[in-house]
Amino acid sequence: MSLIQKLFLFLIIAIILPLVVAMALISRDTRMLSQDVTANIHDLEEGFTTEITAAAEGLIKSSSEEMDQLTQLNWERLTVQISQQLATFLYDRDKDLLSLAAIASDAENIEEILNKYRQQKTRAITVPGQYEYDRENNVWQRVNALPPLVSNKDAENPENQTSFRYLDKSNLEKELRPLYREITMLDIDGREIHKSSDIRQTKIDTHDQLNTFAKAENYAQFLDGLNAGDIYVSDVIGVYVPTSMIGTYQADRLKDGQTFSPESSGYAGLENPKGKRFEGIIRFITPLIKNGQKTGYLTLALDHRHIMEFTDYVVPENSMGLDQSRAHVFTTDIKNARDGNYAFMWDHKGRSIAHPREYFISGFDAETGTRVFPWISKTRLDQFEASGAENINDWLYQQPAYQGQSRDIRPNVNQIQSGHIPLDCRYLDFAPQCAGWNQINETGGYGSFLIYWSDIWKLTTAATIPYYTGQYGDSYRGFGVVTIGASIGEFTRSSVASRTALNNTLGDVNNRFGDNIRQIGKDTADVLIDFQNQLLFIGIAIIGGVIGISVFASVQFQTRISKVLSNTAKLSAGDLSARINDSSKDEIGKISTAFDAMAETIAKSQEDLSEVNKNLENIVFQRTEELLQSNQQISDSIDYASRIQRSLLPNKDTMTARLKNTAIVWQPKDVVGGDFYWHKTIGDKDYLVVMDCTGHGVPGAFMTLIATSTLEQITAATVASLGRWVLTPEIDDLMQQLHEGICYQLNQVGEGSLSNDGLDAVMIARPHDGGPIEFCGAAMDLYTLSPDGQATRYRGNKTSIGYLNTGKELDLSVEYLAQDQGMTFVITTDGITTQIGEENRRSYGFRRFMQALENASDNSPKQVNRSVMRDFRSWQGKEERRDDVTLISFQPSPADQEPDDLS
Repeated sequence: MSLIQKLFLFLIIAIILPLVVAMALISRDTRMLSQDVTANIHDLEEGFTTEITAAAEGLIKSSSEEMDQLTQLNWERLTVQISQQLATFLYDRDKDLLSLAAIASDAENIEEILNKYRQQKTRAITVPGQYEYDRENNVWQRVNALPPLVSNKDAENPENQTSFRYLDKSNLEKELRPLYREITMLDIDGREIHKSSDIRQTKIDTHDQLNTFAKAENYAQFLDGLNAGDIYVSDVIGVYVPTSMIGTYQADRLKDGQTFSPESSGYAGLENPKGKRFEGIIRFITPLIKNGQKTGYLTLALDHRHIMEFTDYVVPENSMGLDQSRAHVFTTDIKNARDGNYAFMWDHKGRSIAHPREYFISGFDAETGTRVFPWISKTRLDQFEASGAENINDWLYQQPAYQGQSRDIRPNVNQIQSGHIPLDCRYLDFAPQCAGWNQINETGGYGSFLIYWSDIWKLTTAATIPYYTGQYGDSYRGFGVVTIGASIGEFTRSSVASRTALNNTLGDVNNRFGDNIRQIGKDTADVLIDFQNQLLFIGIAIIGGVIGISVFASVQFQTRISKVLSNTAKLSAGDLSARINDSSKDEIGKISTAFDAMAETIAKSQEDLSEVNKNLENIVFQRTEELLQSNQQISDSIDYASRIQRSLLPNKDTMTARLKNTAIVWQPKDVVGGDFYWHKTIGDKDYLVVMDCTGHGVPGAFMTLIATSTLEQITAATVASLGRWVLTPEIDDLMQQLHEGICYQLNQVGEGSLSNDGLDAVMIARPHDGGPIEFCGAAMDLYTLSPDGQATRYRGNKTSIGYLNTGKELDLSVEYLAQDQGMTFVITTDGITTQIGEENRRSYGFRRFMQALENASDNSPKQVNRSVMRDFRSWQGKEERRDDVTLISFQPSPADQEPDDLS
């Protein structure tokens, strides 16, 4: 250790280090005191916040519960009002029937009366808004927007100003529609004798059910049992309307093979405003009495559209996703099931009779007149099939209703695909709310409950329709049930708004208190920091003084040290005459003496080495020239071999013309390589061979030349022997001949062979007539990629081509793959799948290769190769390439014209 080092070490240990430790301790204690002050202030602020929040929560909870209960009661009241209005409407139809029957019993001009009555009995219904499909954005757009409702008027009287709201009357378009689609008079035997109808003008015998509406009416069997004043009321009768898509009908949701045809799918309001409507009727019948005798019957066919009007356009939560200018309406002009907030209706047996999605309404088969069986679960379908029963409707109606319903049960997916999914609440196993509605209406009441449905909590209400005429008088549920469902977010909107307002107010108070208490803490911390800074300044001044004294003490050594450094630099620069000549006895003197001795030794050694270097330079120059010449000759030879090998590859334009859409990657590891591909058209087929020969570089290239030459000889002989355009060789025969030809050329027959080389290969034969592609692999595989991005691997045979020939034929099999429209075929050598990755040191592998195929943006050969090579290069990273790489993808057309010549 030098004197300067010892001096500085002493100063650090004796003075500087204790001073730094003292400053650190003072700084730590100051920081801890500041943290304690900050923590205490934070605890005080948090305690205040907790107490004020707890008080606020109590206030909010009590007010929120009352507001939520009020909202729930209002929605129950709305449900009851709709059901009572509908019951009143149906009872009015009873009155129409009885009053018209009294008139028709004695009238002479019957048909004139019936026509006039049907034309005059009308009721306004909503005209749905007009929508057109925007193909660019895949959405339904309204043709003409509804004008906003005026709501910005002030009260004229100041005493009415508080919370004054004014909205114009609803400007939804309405039209008058006849209540009845048909009025008929029957004779005592049930044959129509007078008729006013827009369904069918010809008169029928009602005993033949196939003549009735939707081929589904069976009221003729009840006529004899009707006495004076009795009324028969039918179920909702109509042809079922199927769907090809649940939810919003959009072009981007169409499946393969489907065309955009919303008008052929069931109407669903905002989800499909162009869909086919459900057309239904409800038949009312009473006897005609004359002179105390029953002379016939009168029937009224109520248009079912008037029934749906009661629920279809109701807006239960007053927004329905509309713009703010119409955010407080009670009705809309188009059905909306998309937001999950709507009203709908079930008949007295639990079948859907009114729904925004009209393909959910229960209806009849137009051909047979039988009711289309309802949407059921996969479990119930399996039970039916296991029962051996023939008719699913008969079997279903014998099963217990509303049993074990749970959203954990899965629906029958195949039934969704068929498009026939009418709803019957009794057997809708995967909808537990059905059981809740049934329980509420067991005795004709009303109520509500919350249920988790479609990933949200919803409030749903139910109320009995108190109409008890005819068959509906035998049920507490009367005509049926009105139900409303809405998101819990809308249900609790008012209480949430109150909670938010109160929280904002309390938050302002809490923030002001926090700001004041934090300012006190900041002022205290600032005082402590100033004290700490003063101590730091004093400490730095002391350390500076100590360092100054140390520097002054070391100046006396500077001259001698500089002389040592200067001569060291001269010696390093090549000046071998540099000497210090310091004879003192201290450390610097000893260093100087040693330096001078070293310089003398280096100078003498330099003279000896100079002579040796001259001789070595001549030898190295001569050897370098010889090596450069040899290397140039080898490089020229390999480059020439590369040109030869590339010239033997098939012309890419010819391959594209023959195999249609083609993409090729051919990358030898060295200038030449052992991967090769070969293409030939023979007769009415194109043949493609991809091979991976033993080794790579020059040895592999030699093998590709031998294999290519053998293939050319085989195919030439084949064409000569089979005749032009007559027959085409089988690919397993060609592979066998290639195997025997390589073994023959390399003399690999028997145990005395000097070589044991061969290749792995895939051979493809593609017929021009669109027939199946023939595939034969020898230790190589074939891959396909379907238009929907599904990759499939077809494994080749386990045997290879060439190597020692034992005299036995290879065990080769051929697979036949259909030339499906848009199918892409992919062939690769193992240069990709065996490559080691930079990061995890594992092979790329077949699974990653197939994943890269499926990750392509589409299945065109160009995109497929681009996806694979991009992923391959990312996997390889900076790792050295292990082998040659070949990747060929092609997408043939199903059928081609026969070629004019032999390529």
